[in-house]
This record gives sequence, C-alpha cells and structure tokens, in this order.
Amino acid sequence: LSLVPNVPKPYLQREQDRTGEVVVHIEYRIAPEDVSRFLSLMQVSRANRIRKGAIGWKLINDWQHPELYIEEFVDSSLRAHWRRFDRVTAQDMALRSEKLALHKGQEPPVVRRFFKNI
Repeated sequence: LSLVPNVPKPYLQREQDRTGEVVVHIEYRIAPEDVSRFLSLMQVSRANRIRKGAIGWKLINDWQHPELYIEEFVDSSLRAHWRRFDRVTAQDMALRSEKLALHKGQEPPVVRRFFKNI
C-alpha cells in the first residue's frame, strides 16, 4: 500500500518550483453514531500532523451536510509536504486505518491540495 499521493508526473514537474504553503483538505463522511470516536481520532491526528511539521491544523464540519468533516492541515512548503510521506510509521498507518474505518463514503476520503497564495 503506497501512501504517496497519485499525482500525475507533469503536475509534479510543473509545481516543483512553487513556493509557499501547501494546504491539504481531507473530506470524511461520518455517521452520527461514530462522531464521538472520530473526534477523538482527530485529536490524535492533529497532534501527529503538528509533530510531523504541519504549521496549522483544523477540523471543520459542514452545517448543511452534518456528516461531512474536513480535516485541514498546512505544510510550510511543497518540499515539506512531500517529505511527510518519507516519515510514515506503523502508528501512522494504524491511525489512518482507524479514520478510514469510520468514513462512510462509497469512495475513499477526497484529498485536495492547494497552494496558499496570500
């Protein structure tokens, strides 16, 4: 199982010289009965992301679609973001598995990456 994002090579070549922060959104769909456990896991996820170099983290909940939670974290650069995938531990994999087990979507959680422009 590869943790490295499936990003097309032309994208990587085009973006490798970009500077600035990288903002990552991970969209989870969580059943009401699983929210308490999910929020506990998100506290662990927050600590883990910060320990691995994230400079910001938050969890937001869509008020019109209460099953939708978005984990957001910020890496200081594209290089710092890719370096995150070189530091995966068994504990990281276990946490990821627990979060995925609570996700109720038909597909895996949607992951979006943004460059912070301002």
